[in-house]
Amino acid sequence: MKIAFVYDVDETYWRDGLWEAIRLIKNTGGLEVYPVNLHHQVFPDLKFDFILVWGALGSEQVGLVKALPGKKGVCVAGGPVQHPADHAFDVVFVETPWHVREFRKIGVNAKLAFGTNTQLFRPIKQVKVWDRIYPAAFALWKRHDLFCAKDGKKLAVGYIQPHDHEAECWQKCLDTGVTVLPMVTPEVLVWLYNASRIVTITSDISGGGERAVLEGLACGLEVEVEPDNEKLVELLAEQKKHLSTAHDYANALLEGIKNANKKKDGRP
Repeated sequence: MKIAFVYDVDETYWRDGLWEAIRLIKNTGGLEVYPVNLHHQVFPDLKFDFILVWGALGSEQVGLVKALPGKKGVCVAGGPVQHPADHAFDVVFVETPWHVREFRKIGVNAKLAFGTNTQLFRPIKQVKVWDRIYPAAFALWKRHDLFCAKDGKKLAVGYIQPHDHEAECWQKCLDTGVTVLPMVTPEVLVWLYNASRIVTITSDISGGGERAVLEGLACGLEVEVEPDNEKLVELLAEQKKHLSTAHDYANALLEGIKNANKKKDGRP
């Protein structure tokens, strides 16, 4: 089976579970995988048995793949649960049981597929500098004001979203004595995790944070989420029992792709 994997990201910052899962599928899954990074490529004029795209449901790359013929799936990276693009795909891969339930309510063929890159995110002997770390984009839905109100010495690290008012999140951290760093490479992030005691995630239910839950646990840290975020509360409880790895991620993607490809029409 020949698969195109479509994304749009600076690969300098991408060493997470999905990146490792795709590498595993390519090397051991018995499939031909053609990475297509729209950050610096155009979609090739080739015939594929399946097209898998990573991105927010409203993103340019998801819109491009949505319009292409043939079997296709999407690994959801943010965006609203209810979106017209959902029904264009034979399978929608999501990161939490909460997402599975919400997508299925609107008739979407949703499958849980998630895991972290434990080859990279792991305990490292490191001097503890911060009590709390919050790896998250500086965006309103990440609720940095709640993080700033936590006790202890704190580090916030992430990308400033290019939208109105969201630089306020960065400034709020600076004004309250939080150490602030811009987006760093995953290789640096793993050291920052290990220089901290607790991963604190204060995002609302639409604000992501799933990867930080798994990465923090993989590094051996305590992980805290807000009690009003039922999605992350459930995810954290499940991941404490069994931490999903890139191998779990790869197996779930393979199963979903093969099942969708067997059906004459896998869409609802």
